[in-house]
Amino acid sequence: MPTTARVVVLEGDFGVCAIQELELPDPGPHQAVLEIYAAGIEHGQLQQVEEPQPLPVIPGREGTARVLEVGSEVTRCKVDDVVLITPWSADPGREPELPLVEFDDGTETEVAPAGSWGTNLILDEQFVVPIPNLMDKEGASVLGNTTLFAASAVRTAGVGEGDSAAVFGCAGVGLSTIAAAAAAGAGTIIAVARDDERLEAATASGATETLNLSSAAAVERIAELVPGGVDHLFDCVYEFETASRPGRTPVRDGGSALVVGLPGTEERQDDLDA
Repeated sequence: MPTTARVVVLEGDFGVCAIQELELPDPGPHQAVLEIYAAGIEHGQLQQVEEPQPLPVIPGREGTARVLEVGSEVTRCKVDDVVLITPWSADPGREPELPLVEFDDGTETEVAPAGSWGTNLILDEQFVVPIPNLMDKEGASVLGNTTLFAASAVRTAGVGEGDSAAVFGCAGVGLSTIAAAAAAGAGTIIAVARDDERLEAATASGATETLNLSSAAAVERIAELVPGGVDHLFDCVYEFETASRPGRTPVRDGGSALVVGLPGTEERQDDLDA
């Protein structure tokens, strides 16, 4: 039977949102109806609210939820499972089933994944990841986007046992990248940030060395720590002054350099293009 949900709806430009009560349809063959425990809010999702786009939209890219109902062909989860909500597909070869929802203004729109800012959600199973029921559901709500994104970057870079890595930026994406690199077996992980508290968090996440970017010699110090260049460079900030940009960090021949996220300014995009 249809599920009533109270959700945040982006109704206008510049982040104009309202709470609407919507009727979610019965799940399709590959869909699951979810009851939201908690939803994450981070930089990328705030950017999602502020970007011009076809309206209305239900924001939210990550969260945790309990499965209330599943479609006839769902295999990734079952009723009463606890799941992560993520915008990253586990089955990119199959076109996702998107629910058709009617909003207060009469508009009928297919709701794109993940739309986690609400009490309930209907979502294709390829955007859910079952997790242990004993996990902290509020704490885990920020894992579906940022953490999986960072883990994907580390996997793409091919970080392996004993490798060296430099991670610029120690907010959510940077700390997740550090943790993923440590889990992959990296031997030297250099965290670079402007804030000492974030550098302490980086150490707790697995960094073996920390450098404060306020020091003019921070980038040069990396060359001293890893002669010949690091195996992997992860740029998780995208906003550095010219003299300290990670593009100046020595990376060994055959190493990797990845921007984890989106460039924050037009100037930064020019730097990446160069």
